[in-house]
Amino acid sequence: MTMVNFPVSTVGMDRNDTFTGRDDDIRRVHELLTGAEKETVGSNNPSDANYFVGGKTGPMCCVLHGVAGMGKTQIALEYTYRHQSEYDAMFWLEAEHDWTLTSTYAQIADQLGLLEAKTSEDDGDERQKLAIRKALEWLQTTERKWLLVFDNTEDINDINKYLPLEIVGQGSILITMQKPTGSLAVKDLGIIPVNPLTRDDAAKLMLKYMQAEPSDEMEDEIARDLSNTVDGLPLAIAIVGGCISKLGGNLRDFVGKLKTSSGASTTKAVGPVKNLETVFNVAITVLSDNARTMIGILAFLNGDHIPEEIFITAIEKRSLDFLDNKADFLKLSHELDQRQLIRWNESGTEAYLATHRTVQWNVLLYLSRDPAQRWKVFQQALRLVRDVLPAKSPFIVPSSDTWPRFQKYGAHILSLRAHCLWPDPPIELPVNFAQVLSDMGTYMWHAGELPEGQEALETAVNIMDKNELEDSHPLRANAYEMLGIMSSFEGVSERKHSMDLRYKALEARKLSYDSIPLGKVTRDDEIKRWTVESDVAYGSVQQEDFEPAAEIMERCFKKYQEWGPEDDYPYQYSQYYQILGVCRMAAGKPAESIEAITHCVDLLIKSSDIMHPMTQLMRFITGYLTWHAGEPQKALEIMISVLEARRKMVGGFSHFTLESYSTCARLLADNGDYEKARIYLDRCLERRKRAAWNEEGVARAQYRYAYILDKLGDKSEAEKQRASAMRTQDRILRDCPDYLPITDDDEAVFDQMVSIWAGRFTGKLKQANLNFPSESDLGGNEPDLKPDALDLEPEDSDLGSDTEAVEISAKT
Repeated sequence: MTMVNFPVSTVGMDRNDTFTGRDDDIRRVHELLTGAEKETVGSNNPSDANYFVGGKTGPMCCVLHGVAGMGKTQIALEYTYRHQSEYDAMFWLEAEHDWTLTSTYAQIADQLGLLEAKTSEDDGDERQKLAIRKALEWLQTTERKWLLVFDNTEDINDINKYLPLEIVGQGSILITMQKPTGSLAVKDLGIIPVNPLTRDDAAKLMLKYMQAEPSDEMEDEIARDLSNTVDGLPLAIAIVGGCISKLGGNLRDFVGKLKTSSGASTTKAVGPVKNLETVFNVAITVLSDNARTMIGILAFLNGDHIPEEIFITAIEKRSLDFLDNKADFLKLSHELDQRQLIRWNESGTEAYLATHRTVQWNVLLYLSRDPAQRWKVFQQALRLVRDVLPAKSPFIVPSSDTWPRFQKYGAHILSLRAHCLWPDPPIELPVNFAQVLSDMGTYMWHAGELPEGQEALETAVNIMDKNELEDSHPLRANAYEMLGIMSSFEGVSERKHSMDLRYKALEARKLSYDSIPLGKVTRDDEIKRWTVESDVAYGSVQQEDFEPAAEIMERCFKKYQEWGPEDDYPYQYSQYYQILGVCRMAAGKPAESIEAITHCVDLLIKSSDIMHPMTQLMRFITGYLTWHAGEPQKALEIMISVLEARRKMVGGFSHFTLESYSTCARLLADNGDYEKARIYLDRCLERRKRAAWNEEGVARAQYRYAYILDKLGDKSEAEKQRASAMRTQDRILRDCPDYLPITDDDEAVFDQMVSIWAGRFTGKLKQANLNFPSESDLGGNEPDLKPDALDLEPEDSDLGSDTEAVEISAKT
């Protein structure tokens, strides 16, 4: 660890020298963050403006909320400058998307010198997660006074895993968001609504942006009236003032333009959104043509953080006809910045542009009136993103080679997808965007972001359909293949759909492969062709059709051997040994099963590393196969270490982590440790309320919870949990009778409801191994990644052991 000179800060934005008013808001923020308001506030009503939830430990927290354009970020920024001398460390976190939040949180470790070298885009996913973990540990254990600012928080639940809940020193957390809803895992929380500027402050702010004093009392009154017209929204006032300043005109001229602009004369008592639209229509018409194109491109991207590198790369590749050099880019950026349409940041490690969401919405609305121009601008934005992505589409292979650029620019891909769909009618998307979305879906699968990955892939398929892409096109196979894999984790309700997608992928890949001229087939072509073949085997294993799965994989294995040794194709061979391990267990050969699955893990470590999510998935499978092999204690050790790894890699709220909690609880119950099993399931079922977990997995966890509560004597709660689980089971039995066993064994039904990769402790795997061998008969060496002690408590840095989430009320 390097020596650090305090104070330190990652607040990258310059102080806003036009900031006006808001003294009462900043005073209240400071009182809440320093604990002073505990002595003065007595209300515990969430609908009260003075609402406060108090406690004695943990950091102090304040939430600033209000509609877009109200100035929440500027209040938070001004607070950091006014009180910077009172903090040893300040860290600004861009929290609208997990992408940007992860990146900016990792910078804390860089600023504090917690790692041997700073993180960069060339580092792997695990490097960034290590930086986050080190930062969180520092915040929890330091005696320094620190402040975290989570700006533009979209969903309060997304930031819980980044909160240091039990601290040694003095810590404060400031959050800006539009709607204060969700459960925040803190003990000390205050909420402040941000209201429009007063008439006087709004007029002062407008004149500041105009860089002028009122010429007479009438102009001063016009400034007040114009501020009222936009309902005191600071963003609208900034745009008006910036436009008047650059036009060289005056308030009277601008008011005239507003009155004659489209829609203004037909609007009476308009609200802030409509008024801002009218203001913006005037603002954009006075931009230069190139500046108007550039703000249009920015509107399609993730407005929180648009790296300068995107445009520099475009200049180098001659991708944009209106940018010949960096000087052109800087000139346009300056023009937009002066008109308050963007924020230009050069401080910190990387220069970037940012634009307010309200500006983006209005730009998109403006572009929708000219479909041809909208299409042209979208194409330019897409070209920008494609220029900075990896040159080749990644195979469906766990790898750390391609993740950094998808990690850095993935938010822009998702923004492109969202911003081309609104306003109606949506843009008719091109096939090259389907390629980008397909690659994005592959990355998100590896990162464990299943719902957003599926959305990206489904959009890709829709693009192919609308463009009437032939069935043999390679893109179709890519999308179907990934959708089949992702949907297989959703449980029995998606099992048929998953298998259909796998067969569609196989058919598309065969057509594509067969269309390649003789002698032109490459090894990459063969890998793609045989990967979808093995995917069908995976689908068969889901249904416990082990014999056909084994036959398919034996054919694949022979093909792999033709290509070369295992060290040259570790991922492909790992697939074979994974299926072999499960099939050998179903055949009553536990020693061969454990040997195969252990070898699978070894190969995946070579293909990626031990801390890759796919490697941990194989270790999870190793755990439950070890249980079937008659080694429950060893299985529990493996499962606990997988849980720890998953919490570090994909967080405490992911699908994978929740299944690990549930499975560890089941094995602890086998061991008679019902109290600890209850704690694991408490965590599991509490977190699932804030996570994208399928209902089959939830129902099985509830069933397990009921069993454990019965053992602990809590009959009433056990009955509630069991009733909820059985309602789900009854409905799924009606909907999916062909995939579920007819039996009185409820656990067997719940096991079949979930993916086999979520672990099954009944069915054919158990029936084949009723006589367990001894440990000495098994063999195989499980990789050494175990917790320090088996009795490790099921708590982690993203949820304190005795901290309850505080509900944030939207009524505030």
